[in-house]
This record gives sequence, C-alpha cells and structure tokens, in this order.
Amino acid sequence: MRTFLTLAVLAASAPMAQAQVLQAPARSQQGQFGNRVLSERPASTLALEANLLGGHDGNIDTFSTGSTPIVYPFSGYLATLSSALRFTRTSRRHSFTVGGRGYFNSYQTSPSQKGGEVSVEGLTTVRRSTQLTGQFLGANEPSFLIGPRGAIGSGTTTVTAGGGIDPGGTSGVTSQRTHHLSGEGGLRRIWTLRHSTNLGATAWRAEPTGSLGLANRQYGLNVRQAWNVSRSVSLWGGYQWADERTRDLTRFSSGVTLTAHTASGGLSILRRLSPRRTVSLDVSSGAMVVETLTVGAAPSVTANLTEPVAQATLRVDVGRSWAWSADVRRSVTLLTGLSAQPFSSETAFVSLGGSLGSRASMVVSASSAQGRAVDGGDGQFSSLAGMVQSAIRINQRLSAVANYTYYRHNLGRGVSVPTGFPTRFDLSTVRFGLTLRLPLMQPRQERR
Repeated sequence: MRTFLTLAVLAASAPMAQAQVLQAPARSQQGQFGNRVLSERPASTLALEANLLGGHDGNIDTFSTGSTPIVYPFSGYLATLSSALRFTRTSRRHSFTVGGRGYFNSYQTSPSQKGGEVSVEGLTTVRRSTQLTGQFLGANEPSFLIGPRGAIGSGTTTVTAGGGIDPGGTSGVTSQRTHHLSGEGGLRRIWTLRHSTNLGATAWRAEPTGSLGLANRQYGLNVRQAWNVSRSVSLWGGYQWADERTRDLTRFSSGVTLTAHTASGGLSILRRLSPRRTVSLDVSSGAMVVETLTVGAAPSVTANLTEPVAQATLRVDVGRSWAWSADVRRSVTLLTGLSAQPFSSETAFVSLGGSLGSRASMVVSASSAQGRAVDGGDGQFSSLAGMVQSAIRINQRLSAVANYTYYRHNLGRGVSVPTGFPTRFDLSTVRFGLTLRLPLMQPRQERR
C-alpha cells in the first residue's frame, strides 16, 4: 500500500473489473493475521471474471487552461468490455495469486480506449508467529482516466474504464499513455499475545510516453508497534518515511523532490456485537515533517514545514450481510502525476453495501476532498464523487448490474497542472450490463 503522502489521483493501477462493478465494504473478521485466511488443506482456484456494460456519459461542464485546450468526447453512448483471469494457490501456511486484467471501451463519438495490468501476490507464515507478504503490479493505460468512484486527492480514486476523459487523439498530456510499476513487501511478527511488530517497504514508478507530462517515482518505509491492552482494545505507535520525486518531461532539469517523516500513534477497538456482527474503530494522530527541493531554471529552492496529521476509521456490520464504513483524515498530500505541489488536505469517504434478499444487492459510496497549498501560494482544489449500484444474480455465475456515477473536481488557478488537463470537470454516467464469474478450477470436495 502506498503511503498516504502520495495519494494517487488517477491511479491506473486499480483493478479494472472491480472499478466498473463496485464492491461492498468487507465485513470485519478476527484472526491472528486479520482478514488473511489460509486453507487447512492445499487448494487451487482459477477464475475468469468479465463485465459487459453499456450506458451514457454526460460531460456536463469542462474547462481547461493553457495554450492547448483538451478536446473532450461529446456526451453520448458507450460500451465497455473488461475481463480478468485470477489464479490462487493456498495451503495452511502459504498463499500465491497471479492475475491479469484488460479492458476495451467504445464511444459513440470518440475513438476507443484500451488498457491492462498484471499482478502477483504472495504470502507465507513462518512458525505460526511471523508472516511475510509481497506484491508486484505492472500496468499500461491512458495517462488520465478520471474515475467517479473516488474524489481527486482523496486517496480512493480509481480508474473507471469508460468513464474517463481520454478518448485518444486529444492535445496535451491527455493523448498519452503511462507505464506503471509498483511493488511492496511486509513482515509481521507476533512476539506475544500482547505485542506485535509490522515492517513494510514500498516502491512505485510512473513514466508517461512522449515528452509531456509528469514522471514520478516514490519509495517508502514504515514500522509499527502494537500493544494489546485487552482482547478488544490495542494501542500502537509508528514511524513512516517517504521520498518522492516528480519530474517535468517538458523541462528535463526541472522537478520537485519531497521527503517526509511521519510519527503517529493511535487506538484500535474491535468489539463483537453478536456472533456475526462486529464494530471496529481506529483513531490516530501525529505530525509530519516535510522537506521539498525544487529544481528548475531558477536556483534550487528548499522548504521545510511541519503539519499535524490525523485519521479516524469506523466499520460497522449491519444485519446479517450489510456493512458500513467511513474514513476521515487530515494530511499532507501530493496530486501524484498531476501536480508537484504539496497540499494540506481534508478527505472523507463513506460506503454502505449488502444484500437485498437472496438474489439482489446494493452498494452506495461517496467521497470528497479539499486542499490548500502548503508553500504559501494560492493553490487549492476540491472534489466530489459518488456511486450507486444494484445487482441481481441471475444464476451462480451471471449477474445483471446497473449503476449511476457522478464526479466533479475544481482546481484553483494557483494549481500548476500539465497542459490540456481540465481545471474543472463535471461528469455524470449511467451504466447497465452483465458481470460473469466463471470458475475454471475449484478445490476438490472431501468425500464423506
């Protein structure tokens, strides 16, 4: 997981199939390693997932600055096809998953879009008290696809195939594609029933094709120590280091390097309401020390600042199948890939989902964010996103899906963005279609 310093604005590494079909928030699970569940017996699964959606995009309001304005697709009908193949091997101590996703979007009034990704995940336990995890992801997609599933700068934004502004052939950076590579590793050691330690490392790189736009690379390290006060209450403290560089491809020697040191502590509460329902609350606060180095035509400029950070997350299981989650936070963020300016931001995200009877389900989500430049300038941004989705299961493998999404962002004049990127954007989309999950390999059933 990337550090919250580099909240991905238009994260092209997001799972494409899930980006089109919104997932309900997960219900809380207890266990030695949280939600990670391994099999008592070795098992292998291979599944094919596919989404075929059609609908209408309504670009309500767009505005861009710069000498090369963006050319938007006119409001019109669209069709989206995405597919994913996922293989998982689990045993009592190990888990391995490899998968790939691809999508193709066809517009009524604009050229088509396509993109894809491949990912590998691994997990192993050593002597029942130590867990090692690793993940790698590579993707090649259009540089900017604004997804209505998350607000810009909120850290929840994901690519939504068919909901973007890059139809191909536009001016400025919006006609480009970007290569994404990311990797992360983690170690968790449970010393006693009351003490545990988490270590983590992340690396991420995004390189646009051509000679326009912003190239980014980021590295991070973190450590966290937890103390279980009781079976339902724990205290923790941690340290996080992040180093990110943003380079302007139009000016080879121009760029910004940002280094952040964050110390924080918090309280976690997990309480069981019934055999199937739990409620969890995580609250934390701390301070972030940020150092920025700006290199350009003018002499290099170094700036230092200290900002308070805070976060609160609440998750509640409702009824037998519903779950509600909410997250609010204050931190220093970068609009990665979009602007090299650091912002002091406040963000919020809420999601509710569950079953409506034996065949139907519904998910509702919303997010918002607002930020102000911390370098003393007049830059600021605000954004809002929401989605409502319903699904009806036709059989065990096929479901019908319908959703409505809304997205809006507004970037102030003080925000420096690549040429052609819209400083104001307003999108409303309706989609409906089918989603298929086809098991190609399943664990063998035990004989009785």
